[in-house]
Amino acid sequence: MEQMGLSFHPTHVNPPNQHDRRHGYADLLRYPQRYKVHWRLWNGGTTRLLLWGDPDYVRRFARSTRLYDGESFEVNEMLATWMLGEPHEAEPLQLLALEYRYYDYEFERYWHFYQVWGRLGYNLNTPSEVWERQFERRFGRKAGPAIMEALHLASQVLPRIVAASYRYRLFPTTRGWAEMMRIDDLPQYAEAEGSDVQQFMSMRDQARSVIEGTDTAMRRPAETSRWFRDVSDRILEYVAQAEKTIAMENRRGEFTSTITDLKILAYLASYHSRRLQAGVCYSLYKQTGDLFAFDDAVAHERQAVEAWERLVEAASDVYSRNLALGVHRVGFSRHGEEELRKLRTGLRQLEVERLKAQSRGKGDAPWIAHVPVRRHIPGRTVRLRATVVAGDEVARARVAYCRDNGPWRSVEMRAVGQWRYQADVSLTEDTRRIRYFIEAENSQGYVTSWPAGGRDVPTVILITREDQPPHVDLERIAVARPGTDLVVTAKVWDPSGLKSVRLRYRHVTQYEDYLTEQMQYDPRAGLGSATIPGEFVVPRWNLMYFVEAVDSQGNGRMYPDLEIEMPYVIVSIDRRPQGRQRFC
Repeated sequence: MEQMGLSFHPTHVNPPNQHDRRHGYADLLRYPQRYKVHWRLWNGGTTRLLLWGDPDYVRRFARSTRLYDGESFEVNEMLATWMLGEPHEAEPLQLLALEYRYYDYEFERYWHFYQVWGRLGYNLNTPSEVWERQFERRFGRKAGPAIMEALHLASQVLPRIVAASYRYRLFPTTRGWAEMMRIDDLPQYAEAEGSDVQQFMSMRDQARSVIEGTDTAMRRPAETSRWFRDVSDRILEYVAQAEKTIAMENRRGEFTSTITDLKILAYLASYHSRRLQAGVCYSLYKQTGDLFAFDDAVAHERQAVEAWERLVEAASDVYSRNLALGVHRVGFSRHGEEELRKLRTGLRQLEVERLKAQSRGKGDAPWIAHVPVRRHIPGRTVRLRATVVAGDEVARARVAYCRDNGPWRSVEMRAVGQWRYQADVSLTEDTRRIRYFIEAENSQGYVTSWPAGGRDVPTVILITREDQPPHVDLERIAVARPGTDLVVTAKVWDPSGLKSVRLRYRHVTQYEDYLTEQMQYDPRAGLGSATIPGEFVVPRWNLMYFVEAVDSQGNGRMYPDLEIEMPYVIVSIDRRPQGRQRFC
């Protein structure tokens, strides 16, 4: 994309660009090698305005450019799109209001951006004291470290948005801007797919997974939402620490503008945390018709708007009201206030859509729409909700359930609004699973069950606090020989037991999708293994692979872990001559 995703080549590029050479490395990394590749990070579409500096990101990105023996890369400078779309004869615009300016030239604001890219780009082992001293000099010995930690953390927000919760149609620099765009109204936002569709599940797909009860090793939007929430809270904690400790004489323009940017990024993370939840709930409504899901979507959207309101409040009067960093007529707002007005309009439209929402019931029998509950925390009552509609009148609705292998019981559902019914199912201390189904009857005696098979195919709720994925220590194979089977092994363990361990692999060409091999698992040794067949190991392409592991509780993860390292292993092919051999 022409945006700043995570610090590695996407595990799987978004399908619209998979089979062309416009973005990513496509099919260009074939052998024999005929050219050098110079890599570019299109950060100019994303980091246009707000302060950015993340040493860990730079180190990991620089390592990723070694692919295909790369030896150089470039990034876009800050303010790369400043005054884009303005008349050529226009007077220069200002970023900050006059009373907050502390520099002669705008690029001076971004000293840490140039510092980490410049120093670490040449030497990955540059010691952190290089910038630690600079933060202390500018903000003081107590506040400096807090501001530095906050900035490093806040710099993770925009790449995660692009990777996980960004509408892919906004991929061009001339169309998308994660710093300032709300990314459309909720119905469109809920259709978003980020820049790495292998690592991050979409909101639409999470809704389908909840409905169908499927497991995944991908990061679900619910997990990404928690990530944004936690990062937002930690940024604001560092900001509060800095504000508490900085001396009054150091509260000059740079401190104020830096704190402003940190708060904006914290509230932007909070916004996406809430909106991801809203998007999943809206998708659940669209796929099931359950009005409770629509109500949840509206509630989360209101919270997202509130987060954007705090973002605008943080910007206050520090920034100019005319931030021309993209063409206004194609959707580039000049200030967060413009997007806030659009968000409020979108929320009103969503509320109107909810008021007009009609039931889908047809015919004589009652109709039930329900978002199934798949997991629940021990010790808490399980609340089950459903939309129930009858052609004439709902005579009764009930939940039939059994705890573990106990007897079947039932509890009446009570009406809590038009077509909406709910019931609470109590848990015992040792309950591990609940099986349930819903029944509705109309005044003429017609009965409908959800699921349709009723007691024969009940929905199962897993009662657990376990939310940690399996642990995997994956073998990193550096070199393979053409035509020779490649056996990949991994130490895999999980206290709750394993459900599946799979090897995913392909050649280093983005034109290919991943092939899958179930790993044979030895529970005594805790060792999984799978084989990439020798006929797949060819001189033309290097290989790449990763492992997906899911435990018995449905918790999954891909390894290597993207939070720590590049989320796949690259295997070089030994191309030294061995008898007669040809490239194929």
